[in-house]
Amino acid sequence: MSDEPRNVDHQDENQAVLWALAAAASITEADGLQIPAGFHKRPHAMDARRRIAYRTSLLVLILSRFNGKAAKLENVHLFMWATRTKRTRRMLSAWWAGRRFATAQLHRIDPDLLVTVRLAIADGLVGVKGQGRQRVYLSEKGVDLASAIDQEEELLATEKSFLASFPRLSDAAVARLLGVGAE
Repeated sequence: MSDEPRNVDHQDENQAVLWALAAAASITEADGLQIPAGFHKRPHAMDARRRIAYRTSLLVLILSRFNGKAAKLENVHLFMWATRTKRTRRMLSAWWAGRRFATAQLHRIDPDLLVTVRLAIADGLVGVKGQGRQRVYLSEKGVDLASAIDQEEELLATEKSFLASFPRLSDAAVARLLGVGAE
């Protein structure tokens, strides 16, 4: 290991500038100081849930599990939310089985869903219909993508396993079992 000083003069100069800036009585007094700025590129991993490809694939997968390959936007919110973590998956499974507090709020929102739906519409994977455009459906291209996702065993394996734990989904079943979207 080497204990060589790294740019000691430069570090001392930076310290002197910072002390002078701190000691300045006003902004105008500090105007003449040359303050060095350094930028360093650092890798920053993006959470998979924020990635467009993941979210779009998950949207297509969820819609493929609903009757008619279409669902109310409210139900898509619920299932997108439920796939987030192990805890949220267990919560929805318990609610589906009837184990919940009477005061439990079952309406869940995925804050990025509307952007995901818009991008999927632009890609031709989904469309919207119904009163207030509150129903999302898979296009033929979306059905093909869902089929390709299903054929890849390791792709979205956790999400596929979770969704497979439910019988064929429908808006009516969600309303009947959870009371979501019943109005």
